[in-house]
Amino acid sequence: MANNESIEGFTKQMNKEDTSYLKRIWSIHDPSWSDEKLEVIGDILISRGESLAIPKRLLIKKMFLSTTALLVNVNILRYLGIDSAEVVLGTGLFSEFDAAIADFEGERSNSFQKKLQKAKDDAIYELCEKAADKGGNGVIGIKFDINSLDNNILMVFVSGTIVELEKIE
Repeated sequence: MANNESIEGFTKQMNKEDTSYLKRIWSIHDPSWSDEKLEVIGDILISRGESLAIPKRLLIKKMFLSTTALLVNVNILRYLGIDSAEVVLGTGLFSEFDAAIADFEGERSNSFQKKLQKAKDDAIYELCEKAADKGGNGVIGIKFDINSLDNNILMVFVSGTIVELEKIE
């Protein structure tokens, strides 16, 4: 109850702020702000006629994502098509050096792992954006393909079926 009251108070406070101030807060996407507070600011800006890019963490949090096509406690309302996203990134000199040392010592390469995770996160985010643009709230049957291209460039390809669904309680 206290949390709802604090969000209600925050909403009242933010409704008094001017649009340019709220747009600055929205564009920063400060990680110290809770998702609930960012959603309040987004809702206020949308109600004022502003169009917004949804922050990565909110979009992915709201999207239902699954690597399987058979789901429990979910009712698929509409299939909106298959889509994909690709991310290509260079590994960089430091990553190469770190990987060479890790290979020599038989260890894991943290810098490569971080770059690969970022590429996967970016690809999922792009797929979620496409799903939202098509009116979907989920992507099922997600599949990742990861390839190493020439000159130590990584390519992450993700695909899935965009759906509109409802969770069954």
